[in-house]
Amino acid sequence: MDSGNKLGNKIKDARKKSGRSQVWLAQKLDVCRSSVARWESGETTPTTKNLKIISDIFEVNFLAEKSESKSYQDITEQYRQDLEECHSVKAVYKVTQDYMSAMDIDYFLYMQVFRGDLHASPKFFVITDIDVEWQQYYATHYLSVSDPVWSHCWNSVVPIYSDDIYKKAVKSNDKTQKEIFQKFWGMGYAFYVAIPIHGPCCMSTFSVTVKSREKVPMIREVTPLLTYAGQLLYENIHRIFGEKFESNKRPHLRSVDHKLMSYLVQGVPLKDIAIKFNISESAVRQRIDRLKIKLGVENRQELCLQVVAQGVPLQSMFNYTATGDVYESHGLRGATF
Repeated sequence: MDSGNKLGNKIKDARKKSGRSQVWLAQKLDVCRSSVARWESGETTPTTKNLKIISDIFEVNFLAEKSESKSYQDITEQYRQDLEECHSVKAVYKVTQDYMSAMDIDYFLYMQVFRGDLHASPKFFVITDIDVEWQQYYATHYLSVSDPVWSHCWNSVVPIYSDDIYKKAVKSNDKTQKEIFQKFWGMGYAFYVAIPIHGPCCMSTFSVTVKSREKVPMIREVTPLLTYAGQLLYENIHRIFGEKFESNKRPHLRSVDHKLMSYLVQGVPLKDIAIKFNISESAVRQRIDRLKIKLGVENRQELCLQVVAQGVPLQSMFNYTATGDVYESHGLRGATF
């Protein structure tokens, strides 16, 4: 009997002895019932954080059974499986925290900016567990205006490390950037990597932060896996938003509807769309309003998410070129668009 199955059987025995169901345990841990079932069958292993909670619940030391530490690849693969079972942002946040804990990473930040013709100002979606103190400092000092991470992520597909950003600040004698880093270090942070994720209708950044310089070599080593994890986050956030508006009977979309939606995702201004269709701008707005009613969404942001959720054909979504050598230098597979 392998160690994973031995641990799974021990969890199962303790649960049955207490008269509890898999559903009950899943609710206590805020995971899906199938996650508990996979643990008990030995297919997967709970994170260290969840094992501690299970140990407290049943008053049994399950950590002692976890004799073999899982590889970073195994941890990331389990994260992929856990994300696929998430059907809410809250669940995504929880399993991402568990993933960070298993990878021995202190904080994460995931920000998704919707690039299409959605709003007068860009709309964004953020989940993070970074300290509120840093979030407030960042917001009150308008650091997003001078933060080079965002301009890098908008224009590159390559991860960037905080050390490299600081070196550039020193070289250019950028006092603002140096002050940001001094505050960053003063709050107990040591190092981070920001990973750009470019998709059909959004740009995302997946950033992880550690408090100890001793973890820097590890972060550099697992950057390809973190890049993959960020892509998983991107795909599952889209899936969850899509599921929110999914119905058993999907509305029929005409080819002209597909074309209009793809233009919106590309960020083509309404006046230019009007020219392409040879109609007035107000007529374009009316078509958009009808599409929102047909798809049961409230705004253009959600309408564009339906493009991804329903597989509407996209036209020339990518406005950047990712060369194979860029990906290979980071241990990634070459991208094909």
